[in-house]
Amino acid sequence: MPFLSAPAKIVETIDFQPGEIRAVRLRLPDNVEVKARPGNAFWLRLPGKRTPDKPQMRAYSFSGVPRSPIIETVVSKVAENPNTSWAFQEFSVGQELEARIEEKNGKKSLFINPRKDLELEPDEWWQRKKFLFYGLGTGVTPHLSAVRYMAEYGMNADVIYVSSSKTRSRMIFHKELFM
Repeated sequence: MPFLSAPAKIVETIDFQPGEIRAVRLRLPDNVEVKARPGNAFWLRLPGKRTPDKPQMRAYSFSGVPRSPIIETVVSKVAENPNTSWAFQEFSVGQELEARIEEKNGKKSLFINPRKDLELEPDEWWQRKKFLFYGLGTGVTPHLSAVRYMAEYGMNADVIYVSSSKTRSRMIFHKELFM
């Protein structure tokens, strides 16, 4: 299958701990549909830090409601991953990256990482359920997407959210989640 892409323009970055953890919000063109669920991931093509002529593909978990025209993820600087480290040095508002898309019957949509181990129940199933989310550092990203999704769609669910981090400044979206 050929690689199809669409521009994903960075419209906002939020530094939780400067140089360590950053949320990145990207806007896709209006003709690219986002059909995803909490827990899904999308693909970005990044220029390689060591090999700029060989772009690298990287999957990122949604941290926002995955149906909005603005897609959001959270990245953490990791010494073993030069592309994520590159993201901290180079990502800036206005910059365009490439998001992997697919085209079926003339309609374009964001390519969603096909994880068969993460099939979610239909929306009506989530009503009146109890959830315990536990995450460490940026590992809270898919949970954040689920909590935001439930809130946006008015799902009547009980949620306990446990998050752990090395320092308070590394707590991602702490004020939003614990209000």
